[in-house]
Amino acid sequence: MIPLRDINPNNKFPLINLLLIAGNVFVFFYFMFNSEANDQFVKSFALFPYQVKDFVITGSKNYSFFPDFITNIFMHGSIMHLVGNCWFLWIFGDNVEARMGSIKYLIFYLVCGILASVTHVFTTSTPQIPVIGASGAIAGVMGAYLIFFPGAKIYTFVPVLFFWFIPVPAFIFLIIWFGLQLLNGIFEIIKAGEGVSNVAFWAHIGGFAAGMMIGGFFTKKQSYKYY
Repeated sequence: MIPLRDINPNNKFPLINLLLIAGNVFVFFYFMFNSEANDQFVKSFALFPYQVKDFVITGSKNYSFFPDFITNIFMHGSIMHLVGNCWFLWIFGDNVEARMGSIKYLIFYLVCGILASVTHVFTTSTPQIPVIGASGAIAGVMGAYLIFFPGAKIYTFVPVLFFWFIPVPAFIFLIIWFGLQLLNGIFEIIKAGEGVSNVAFWAHIGGFAAGMMIGGFFTKKQSYKYY
């Protein structure tokens, strides 16, 4: 299932969402043409789970990885990785930004990215492999979208037997998407490192859950009237 567009009119200009997409694109293309600089960039700004675990479990005094919780969100390993993430952010992010407001949306996006990384750190069986990518933060945006706009229609490409273009309610699309992440995440734990995918499924799960919880707070907050 590949989302093509949503039917969810929005009359607010999604400034932060566009800047996030532009930031991801800029970082990727700035470093992709110089492999030596790119290798150093990964060493300097990707998040290495073992460093976090050493800090938490053994009391390591190494604080240098703290900024990596933010910087890794803007890094991508391939053009398809970049395009896929930016496409999902383009579809789901503008409406969530309009609902939250631009500044709150930026903070929300970064917080979801951080919580997604934390989830990955404490579930991965390969802590020596660096984690990069915006998908955890974007999963948070999708979780909030589920809370805010469950009935919005998502035009979806379904390549089963024939090529179908189907308007699917957001709650169906997003629950199926989350279910697939959860199944893959459980499978990775069962396999315990054997043939592990290079996709950080638990980052997706953690980001999505964080987005739903924070989105639920916004919905609950807006449901009250003060006199």
